[in-house]
Amino acid sequence: FISLFILIFFILSTTSFAHSGRTDSSGGHHDYQNKSGLGSYHYHHGYGPHLHPGGVCPYEGGSVDSYVPATPSVSISNQPSELYIGDTSGFTYSVQNATNDNVSVQSSDESVIKVNEDNSLTAVKEGTATITVSASGAKQDFTVTVKPIPVSSIEIANAPTEIQLGKTQQLEAKVLPENATNKELTWTSSNEDVAIVAVDGRFTALKAGETTITAQTQDGTGIHASCHVVVTAPVLPPATVTPPPHVVPTAPPNSSIDKKTVATPAKAKIKSLKKGKKNQAKLVIKKVKGATGYEVVYAKNKKFSKAKKLSTKKTSVTLKKLKKGTYYVKVRAYKSTGKSKKSYGSYSALKKVKIK
Repeated sequence: FISLFILIFFILSTTSFAHSGRTDSSGGHHDYQNKSGLGSYHYHHGYGPHLHPGGVCPYEGGSVDSYVPATPSVSISNQPSELYIGDTSGFTYSVQNATNDNVSVQSSDESVIKVNEDNSLTAVKEGTATITVSASGAKQDFTVTVKPIPVSSIEIANAPTEIQLGKTQQLEAKVLPENATNKELTWTSSNEDVAIVAVDGRFTALKAGETTITAQTQDGTGIHASCHVVVTAPVLPPATVTPPPHVVPTAPPNSSIDKKTVATPAKAKIKSLKKGKKNQAKLVIKKVKGATGYEVVYAKNKKFSKAKKLSTKKTSVTLKKLKKGTYYVKVRAYKSTGKSKKSYGSYSALKKVKIK
């Protein structure tokens, strides 16, 4: 009776740990879901599920070769090493000898590389991030560098071939691709005595002659576009004045004719613009022959909105009470033409200074 009880107890114990899966040649069995409560691998060889601590079977005693399950590992392929801002890329990973189904894909910097719900990667901003795949205690990683989208081409859409003296025109540049990261341009004129161009592409004809206007990228690619412009002086018909018959024109009594004409000063030039003491900048102007003084204009934007002005008769000026940031400065010379009246020359080329 006692033997029968032991046999029934043994059968019930074995059945209570029943689970699917093949037993290998060592009498061992993988149990990835740990239904037996003994871990991911245990032994049978005619007994209920059990372990071999120290390589010894608790049922048979003696030394039994203990099976060591293979170590989990992660492998990655087709991973990107570089992406442009806005790009999305996938990659391939696989897990060998997994002990569970959990897989984690993480970015070291989500502000640079974002990991999507499907584990694909999206480049957010310029920088570098490390992508790590983890599973079953194993992990593998790779590094991705995100680059800005460069400009591929520029076209000056409304480039003139000829313009009259004194006229102005707003030039417009088409920058491709549309999603280029930095589409800012630098505008220049090859002959500023003939024509000048502002930082926003506004073109002004100063005297008859020829010049080349160039728009160049600021993203370091060196991409540029140019147009050749001829400035012409307007041709006016000769003016003739015929007095009425038998009438001799005379000046009114006590009148005076001012034969004195005031020439417009030459275009001013900035010799240097440097950061001075705290919240100050030191401006040095190249002296303009015959100028009475100079008008200095400065602002924190290239369009000079909310700009500040000051007049000076000196060629060395200190700009004070400046706030942190970049200031843009331009200068023009003037001549006094009478009481509270001035004749101004052209503005100088733009200069900038950074206040820290």
